[in-house]
Amino acid sequence: MAVEKLTFGKSLVGLLVDGVADTPYVGSTLRMEEPNGAVIEVPYIQDDPTGQFNPVQAWFSTRTPPENMVLKTDAGDVSLFDVQWSGHTIKSGPGLSLGRLLPTEIVLARREADLSTPLLVSEVRSHVDGLKEWSGFTAISHERKTDDKGLVKKVAVEVQSVNSVEWSQGDAVMTLRTDWRTTGSETPDDPTFGIFEWVVLGSRFAEPRRFFDHLVEQRKVVHLLVLAFDGAIHFRKHHVRDETFTTRLGNGRLINNPFVELISRRTVREYAEKQPTKDDLRQPLVHLRQIGPEGLARWAGEYERWRRFILPTVGVLGRRRVLIEDLVVSLSMSLEAGGHLIGEREGEMVTYRRGRTTTATYVYRCLHSLNVDWGDRVESIVGLARAAANTYNSIKHFDRGEFPENDETYLVSIVLREVVRLMVLDILDPSGGLLRNFRDEESLWRIHESFRNSELRILDDGGWERALRPEERAVPEGMTLN
Repeated sequence: MAVEKLTFGKSLVGLLVDGVADTPYVGSTLRMEEPNGAVIEVPYIQDDPTGQFNPVQAWFSTRTPPENMVLKTDAGDVSLFDVQWSGHTIKSGPGLSLGRLLPTEIVLARREADLSTPLLVSEVRSHVDGLKEWSGFTAISHERKTDDKGLVKKVAVEVQSVNSVEWSQGDAVMTLRTDWRTTGSETPDDPTFGIFEWVVLGSRFAEPRRFFDHLVEQRKVVHLLVLAFDGAIHFRKHHVRDETFTTRLGNGRLINNPFVELISRRTVREYAEKQPTKDDLRQPLVHLRQIGPEGLARWAGEYERWRRFILPTVGVLGRRRVLIEDLVVSLSMSLEAGGHLIGEREGEMVTYRRGRTTTATYVYRCLHSLNVDWGDRVESIVGLARAAANTYNSIKHFDRGEFPENDETYLVSIVLREVVRLMVLDILDPSGGLLRNFRDEESLWRIHESFRNSELRILDDGGWERALRPEERAVPEGMTLN
């Protein structure tokens, strides 16, 4: 018997075990609180003359509970790891004191290992937003049989996990693969039968590692998805497998080392985040089929070098309802890092001040490396770099006076957003093949249209000019416009 799932708002009551000889088990409640995750509440008697609660008193008075524990419930054991003190209230006399503990990771299974040893796992599989749409993988195929009138008489459905891709990422081997399950009816008179499929992101090491080590490698892929989809992408579930988590018969014979669910304080807040819509996932910048495992391996290999470029943008795109000023600051930080990594470009000296590089220089380097068409409302990439730098510095520095005009800030934000994402294509494919499609005329038509709608244009010196509508332009005397 095992705990199958633990969702927000659900509680489990059981006996807390610390693995120390002669320590009495203590009644406790494990509660999943949104958004912080698992919390253990431990009632105890502060002034108990029997000494039964002495160990529990020590946990809270010293604020050093046992590192790993087990909660025994009627549904099965729950393993608790890296347990931290989270507060306690003391009541003397007949009243009950109450302590709170926060486990960093919990596993919905019993572990066959000494409680004093840290949690190490060989393999982790995670559910992540957008993986199915980005990979294009599916486990379901079906064939329809029709009669001579074209009416469907039979549908044959086949479900099997055949789509997968694997690549090396440092010491880890990473995978993307399909997974699925079926559900039957909940009542005898209900003929409903359902098939649910998804794509999981997997990581495994030759030797068992901390969950955090797996998470570090998986985050690199999640950050690529944030940039590809231009929005928030979150973890939704984790399963782990290791030889210490087993399924056995009553006689003790080993049947399997199954995947069991792990809930981590490092990612559980993401579970409560709003799911992306179909429209959010409709058109990524690049699909898995365009880069393959080679592109994923290259992304991982370049990740540390480009980390200061990636993280500011991922941090801001991963949030909802962000102020455009925040966007400009974070995106500019990314481009400043990117400009350093790209190095000197032809024509950049016009952006120097007193012979030294400026913020505009680093933006210029990024723009120059892309060589895309920003439309007829941008006089030059020098002007665009200067306008972006001016906007960033005006937001950032107190002594620059008022914030820039909203329309100007917005236009800068959408340009910088696109620059960062297009530069990702060069990281994935240094040959320029992925970027080539974006160098076609009007490929960035949405940005061009935004400039036209705002009736603004950027001059070579970085200034802004109100672009007149056709009917507002001066015409020779005696002539009229239609």
